This record gives sequence, structure tokens and C-alpha cells, in this order.
Amino acid sequence: MKLHRFYVKEKINKNDEQSESFLENRPILKLSSPCSTDLIHQWKHVFRFMTGAEVILFDNSGFEYRAVFHSLKASEAALEILEISDKRDENKNIWLFASIIKKDNFEWIVEKATELGINGIVPILSDRSEKKSLNIDRLNRIVVEASEQSGRVILPELKPIMSLEEAFVFSSGINLKEIVFEPKGKNFKEVINEKNKVDNLAIFIGPEGGWTERELDFFQTKNTPILSLGQQVLRAETAVVACLSIAIFS
Repeated sequence: MKLHRFYVKEKINKNDEQSESFLENRPILKLSSPCSTDLIHQWKHVFRFMTGAEVILFDNSGFEYRAVFHSLKASEAALEILEISDKRDENKNIWLFASIIKKDNFEWIVEKATELGINGIVPILSDRSEKKSLNIDRLNRIVVEASEQSGRVILPELKPIMSLEEAFVFSSGINLKEIVFEPKGKNFKEVINEKNKVDNLAIFIGPEGGWTERELDFFQTKNTPILSLGQQVLRAETAVVACLSIAIFS
């Protein structure tokens, strides 16, 4: 039977080791802090777990833990760690810089980008952004839920809203190569291939209506490649999934 997966904020394997000695001590994870209240409520009242039930936990360390409930009360839980799996890998470092669009559509972007394996998401306040704010707490919950569902062991970073200029400063600061999606640009697939493979990538995708001339001029001053997926006019959220899929899986 497939076990349910859950993200816990408490670090389980504090020595960052996968060793028999760690398991020989039959480590017990105890959760009772305020940050675990919602998770404990979910376990007890939504999933109705009982003593003896098994789950999979991950703590943003790159490890995954099979655990069994020792106790589950209204405000605290105790789980024994049964097995540790090292899920760390050398994936590409790809970030999405997405212009803010309508609330539900942007939430969908965050969910799908997380499922695809993106390393980080930066909301961009572009010239044509109709919406100017986001519920970051809700977006963080979506990131956690999408990570639990998709099997991720490390959450993507969700940054606060930035202007286009701030976003370029940030991406340069973490050594990313910027590319821009724009229907009139060069073919995306020809640039993102084995010959031109880039593992540290910042993908900028505009809002409904596309980038303005001012923004396109800004990209040109930064010598940023402007790429497209062909002649089709894609919605912003469709462009996100298409571009990320090519960049991540090629």
C-alpha cells in the first residue's frame, strides 16, 4: 500500500547521515510545537491515523523517512523512524521568474512548477500585471502540498514579489543565466539542447498580453536571449509548463 507523504519543519536527521547507528537508537520524532499544529490536526482528524500507522516524512534535507506512529494526541505526536532513504541528487538548478497573473492561475503555476521540480519561484511585478499582490502564505501551502504529492524531498524556494530590475539583480547574485520567453523570439528547443546545455537557468515568463516594449528593451540591454516555442500564442500558465518541461527534462 502506498504511504502518504508529509513535510515536517523539524529536522529529523540532524547529523545529516544515513547510518545504521542512527536507526539502532530507534529515534523518535516528537512534534508539539505551534508550527506542527495544522499537521497534527490533519493526521488526527482528516486522515484519522492511529498508533501503528505508517507514513513517509521529509524535512527539506534531501532525505526521506518511513515512520510509524507511537502516539497521536490532540496537540502532539510521536513517530518512530524505521527507515531512511537518501533522495539527494544533482538536478539542474532552474528557477522560474513568472509575472503575476490572476490569482487562481498563478496558484496553478506555483503548483505545476513545484511538481516539475523547479528550484525556486520568483513572482515578477511586470508592466502588464493586472494583479499587484499575492497571498504568500497560501502559495507556500501549495508548495508543500505539491511537494508531498509529487515525491519531492526539498521544497522549492518561493521568493517575495520583485520588480524586473530587482529580479535580474537577484538572479545574477545566485549565478543564473537568464532567458526570456517571448512568442517572437528564437526557437526555445534549439537553444536548450545538449550542445547548449545550461544547468543554472532563470526562465522569465511574462503576463497575459506579453512583455511591453520597455521590458523587451531592458532584456536587450542585458543581452538576454529571447526565445519562443513556435507560432502558437500560449497563455502564461501554458508557457510556464512548456518551457519548464523542456528545460528540466532535456
